[in-house]
Amino acid sequence: GKEDDFVKALVDLPINLIIKQAAASPHPAFQFFRENVAEMRLLHENKYDNLTYIEPEENILVALCVCDMVVSDESSVMTEAVLYGKPSLAITDWLIPDEKTHRYSSVPFDYVIKGTKETMREIVKKLFTDKDMYKQACQLGKGFFANQGHASEYIVRLIDAFIENKKIDTELLVQKV
Repeated sequence: GKEDDFVKALVDLPINLIIKQAAASPHPAFQFFRENVAEMRLLHENKYDNLTYIEPEENILVALCVCDMVVSDESSVMTEAVLYGKPSLAITDWLIPDEKTHRYSSVPFDYVIKGTKETMREIVKKLFTDKDMYKQACQLGKGFFANQGHASEYIVRLIDAFIENKKIDTELLVQKV
């Protein structure tokens, strides 16, 4: 029902909604998940001009490239969004189906905005109408990843130093890992 909550709360706002579900294993244990995703898609697809589905098999990074923010439960995609400078909203009263019992989502990260099913609409609406709030939300994850924007350069310099048996620059030695 999370997808249904998301669509009902946001579809009439003047924004585009993109839905990207995780690809489910063909294992029989995931049959319920596959059926649920298919049911939600049948319920919503082609019913709203501002709702688009990205295939589950597509890489999540494609969705992150084209979105302005992420709404999820406790998915790691909210951390990946930081790499793209995108804010994330975690809906903390969505239930996570663990093995023994369901539980509420747990998102102990300061760079993720927290909300509930009831506050989702107002938070999203505020983010897209208040440019300063949106800019601040985009900055929440800044600094979370060490050396963001320079990691490849530093790695290549380290590899070169090892291959050429040269002393490693002090600048590289003090980098946060």
